Amino acid sequence: LFPKEKTVVTGLPVRRGFAHMPKDSGFPKEVGVPMLYITGGATGARSLNELIFPLVGALTERFQIIHQTGSISYEKALLVQRALPAARQKRYMIAPYIRLPELSWIFHHASLVVGRAGANTVFELALMGKIAILIPLPWSAGGEQEKNALWLARQGSAIVVDQKTITAKDLAHVIEEAWTNHKAMQTCASNVAKRMPWDGAVRMLAQVESVMEL
Repeated sequence: LFPKEKTVVTGLPVRRGFAHMPKDSGFPKEVGVPMLYITGGATGARSLNELIFPLVGALTERFQIIHQTGSISYEKALLVQRALPAARQKRYMIAPYIRLPELSWIFHHASLVVGRAGANTVFELALMGKIAILIPLPWSAGGEQEKNALWLARQGSAIVVDQKTITAKDLAHVIEEAWTNHKAMQTCASNVAKRMPWDGAVRMLAQVESVMEL
């Protein structure tokens, strides 16, 4: 796509908070229970949330869930949480938005991530060695999110599903598939993480400075 002689791959700039896991967060970790992180990005994703809500009851039997809902779906998520048996309500933790320190903590602890496939999300998943189920935004520019998701899937650490055709029941099967194969997928994710650069910002700045010196 770009001429090699004029192109330098730096890697995306990474928020510094990802490099260091906070000792504490607002989300208590239940010992011995795998963590499932669900996110539609900074503003949430209503269509993704509607696929997830019918599955929460079954998923909390196996997972501790942290769900970044966005502001639009937050009230409905509260209703879903309150409808759970009292003993499992604490396994479904919701927030309209999650800030970086807590997000870093979640990424360090999550066993599986369900989310969109923006460039930052996919890069961070690869960098942190996470396995994922990716639901690309169908109307992203030039199919950018689908391309990002398929790249991670080719590494063996992600499963890509089509929002236009998937149902909640289908998604439940995909989550089951990912968890059944999570050990093999985690090996792939760990191998990908070894190849991902943490210093994208430094590399990018170096290239900008070199051009300015010409």
